[in-house]
Amino acid sequence: MRQEARIKQVPNPIVRGCHNMALTRFFRYIVTGVVANGLGLTIFQGLVWAGAAPEVASFLASFPAVLTAYLLNKLWSFESALPHGRALMRYVIVTIGMIIFQTAIVSILYRLLDVWPLAAAIIALAIATPVSFLLMSHWVFAADPDDRAVGKAADTTRSRL
Repeated sequence: MRQEARIKQVPNPIVRGCHNMALTRFFRYIVTGVVANGLGLTIFQGLVWAGAAPEVASFLASFPAVLTAYLLNKLWSFESALPHGRALMRYVIVTIGMIIFQTAIVSILYRLLDVWPLAAAIIALAIATPVSFLLMSHWVFAADPDDRAVGKAADTTRSRL
């Protein structure tokens, strides 16, 4: 009986390892997001100050932020070894969806609720971040099920170009 209680108290190293890996990836994803979106928000605010509509500024500022985020996420946050062709295509699909989603939020907040443009962009970013992380970790940079079935999943966590 004592041994059973002791076994239940000791965390499974595989579960603990996956939990630590997920936390590490999430932390790196957040750092990557701060860097990439800091760049995007700086460009956004510069465009708004130059007279661009917030929707146009949001759209245009997304591109340099997206390129920065893709490279940092692939090489550092998720340490994905998926070929660029596969990972980049998935990334582009998710990113286009997220740009449309964030631009819609900015527009609603600015046009309907009279929120200051930069605040609207930051709120949109906060709403989109968890959705984006889940899509990135479970689809964009995830190993294919076929790779896992033949034991290649470990290879997809090493960083390669």
